[in-house]
This record gives sequence, C-alpha cells and structure tokens, in this order.
Amino acid sequence: MNASLAAPDHPARIGPFPVLARLACGGMAEIFLAKRTCVGGFERRVVVKRMLPHLARDPWLAHALADEGRVMARLRHPNVVAVEELGHDDVSLYLVMEHLVGASLSAIARGMRAAKDRMHPALAMHVVAELCAGLHAAHELRDEKGRWLALVHRDVSPHNVFVTAFGEVKLLDFGIAYSKESRGHANGSVAQGKLGYMAAEQFTEAHPDRRTDVYAAGVVLHELLTGERLFGRATDSETVNAVLLERVPRPSERVPGLAISREVEDIVMCALSRDPAQRFETAEQMRDALRMHLGPVPPELRDALGQLAIAHGPPELTRPAPRAKESATVPAVRRTDVPPHSGIRRVMTEDVDGATRPPRPSVARPPPRRARWLLAGALATALGLAALASSEPTTTSTERVHLVIESVPSAAEVRVDDRVLGRTPIALELDREETPVVIALRSADHLTVTTMVVPDADRTLRIEMPRATIDAP
Repeated sequence: MNASLAAPDHPARIGPFPVLARLACGGMAEIFLAKRTCVGGFERRVVVKRMLPHLARDPWLAHALADEGRVMARLRHPNVVAVEELGHDDVSLYLVMEHLVGASLSAIARGMRAAKDRMHPALAMHVVAELCAGLHAAHELRDEKGRWLALVHRDVSPHNVFVTAFGEVKLLDFGIAYSKESRGHANGSVAQGKLGYMAAEQFTEAHPDRRTDVYAAGVVLHELLTGERLFGRATDSETVNAVLLERVPRPSERVPGLAISREVEDIVMCALSRDPAQRFETAEQMRDALRMHLGPVPPELRDALGQLAIAHGPPELTRPAPRAKESATVPAVRRTDVPPHSGIRRVMTEDVDGATRPPRPSVARPPPRRARWLLAGALATALGLAALASSEPTTTSTERVHLVIESVPSAAEVRVDDRVLGRTPIALELDREETPVVIALRSADHLTVTTMVVPDADRTLRIEMPRATIDAP
C-alpha cells in the first residue's frame, strides 16, 4: 500500500489539541506531540499524555491519571516538568504538559555506555543536584489548605529524568507517586517502580517516604559516575537479590582511579544506605552536599550538558537558535562563605580517562571600576592556564567580596547601581563596604525584581522572577 495513503498511528486531535506525532506508548498510557493554539494565532507545541483507549473505563487507572494531574498542577518548579491542564475527550482523560527538547538521561547514559564513555564527574554531580532540587520541591508539596502531602515519587530513574538542549534537568512522570491523598492505586504497601532503582523498603510493607527517592538519586549518581549499571542483572530475581543483600561498591571500586574525592564518594554511599535512617534526611541535604563540592555553576557546564542531550537525542534534533542558556534550576546553596569557582574549578580541571570534558570557555574581559564580572568556575585547562588548574580554592581578599546572583529564569539582565554587568548566572567581585548596592534583574515576560544588598560578606542570591501576566483581548 502507498505509505502516503496509510492511516497515521495517532488521532487527529485530542480534545482541542491537533496531534502532530505519537512519541511513545507504555503499559497504561501513550504520549503525543500536539499543538496549542492561542489568541492572535500564537502556537506552541505541547505534550499530551492519554490513557490507552482500551483502559479508559478502568476506574483504578482513571484515578491514577487524575491524581497525577492534581499533584502536578500544584507542583511548579524549574526541575519538574510543567503540567498545564487535565482534560477529558470522548476517549479518556489526558494530561497536557510542556514540550521539552533534548534527551532522557537514560538515552544519554545508554549512548555513553555503548561508546565506552562516561559522564564527567562534575556533570554527573550537577545533574543529580538538579534532580534533588526537583525532588525536594515535590517532597515539600502542600495542598490548598497548607497540609503537607508527604509526596514520594517512587519511580526516580534515568528514564524519568530529562535533559534539555539548554542544559536543564527535569523530573518526569509522577504516575505512581505516593501521597496522603493517593487512592488505592498508589498504596504505599505495593512495590512499584523499576527494580534496579528501588530502595529495600519498597519491597516490604513499609510506607515509603522522601528518603526512598534519595536512595534512587544515589543509584543514579553512582551509575553516572561509573558509567555502569549498579544493579544490572540478568533476571528480576537477581536484581532484587542484589538490591536487598549484595554489598554496594564505592564508585572508585568499580572504576579504579576515578577522579572524585572521597567526600563525594561518601555522598553517594550515604544516599545508598539500606537503612533509611542512615541516608540524607532530605533531597535538599543531598543537593547541598553536592553543591558544596561544585560551587556556583558556570554557563559552560550547562552548555556541555545541553550538548550531551543533543548528541544523544533524536536524530532530527538540531541545536536551537543561539540564545542565553535557560537554567533548569538555580542552586540554593545555604553557605555563603564558599568562594565562587573554588569547587567547580577543582573538579572540572582533573584529567579523567574516558570521561567527557566540557569545552574550554571563552573568557570575558571584566568591566572597569568596582564591579567585575567573573565567569563563575571557568573551566580551565592545562594549556597555558596552569595557575587556574590548582587543586586549592582561590583565596578571597579581605578587601573584596564575591556576590553570586542566579535567577529563575536564567539569562536575566543584571544591573548594579543602574549599570548593566551581564546576565545570570553571574559572579561579581565587589569592594567590601557597609553601603548597600541596588541590584535589578530584568527578563522578557517577567516582572523586574529590585533588591538591595550590603556587600560585607560573600553570599549567593537566588531570585525567582514573577511572570508578567497579560490579559487576552
């Protein structure tokens, strides 16, 4: 039969959304690329998740998708895929989500294993720190009355982590999440998830909590650092046995000479403790521990991560038009006494056999007078930059302070005392003084945010910019 006359493998539309392509199909739902048409002819792509037609009348599954939509509608965070609405057409319920361009972390990891390559340790740590930021937002979620939901994802794995072409990291798929609002389909006593990423308590009748997701994040980090599956076994029973009984090796045991510090390995092993009481209590604690060893994230690191997503994404994926890289999250490091580029410079300049090295950055010339724009954590190489490759943190002068400014969204214009100094994320070096400076952040489609800071100590500012709302005519 002529291929042009063959029926498409997707419906013409789902609800009001014209369907462009069928992206994937699972055991309970299928995923479509669709189009949303707005006022004035404005169009943008969205992703629609719909229950399989033959399962649409199953109340158990209908509740599952409705619960997922209700949870995701409340959860707004740069490291979690955004759900725009829950709808129903003549066939079944569906979720409308933001369209992401890039590759799943599983595709990236699988491609690198096939090439006998592995991710650079700094990239691996950054990815999992971003993942932990999204998990913590989910774990802290409350309902409209302020009641804590005790939400647990329960299915954290590389398959449910997406890396965009701009280096953003997004947590996906809360389809089997457990919370206080969950109905029978999400009963905490039923083992659900991918076996190689499930914590020991998920195989018992114990209710999961946030530390269950911390464990899974530890598995992901271990695998990214080593380039190998941690609990990959030939059969399901062997996998379960490995999770429950086998000794967990340190990453350096799997990869001798792995260029990470013992402290970073301790972070991995803490997350992988079989006893939940021995793990990080929250995903935020794990994220902060990783950030302490990375320092502020330079744009070059996000760009390198975006390049990996492009390299391992769909064949038709091309580099988006050049623009400032959108950050998936802004690290909220609580300590303010860490000099910018101390940790990230140290990690990214180590030679790692078989690891992917991010590209060498260009160096911006700092503007004159008292504020200088530094490329936070510029990725120094041994070629003529031996001074930057030192393993010791940069010493901060007592007459100067470092001010790191990061925003959601990133690439916001930064003005200090009405002088444009660059775009976020940015690290400034200021004269230490007691007189406050006025900092203003501007970004398209967002409200300008102005704040005052006294440059008397090193500090990190994390600013979330409210989106400007425009009423449709």
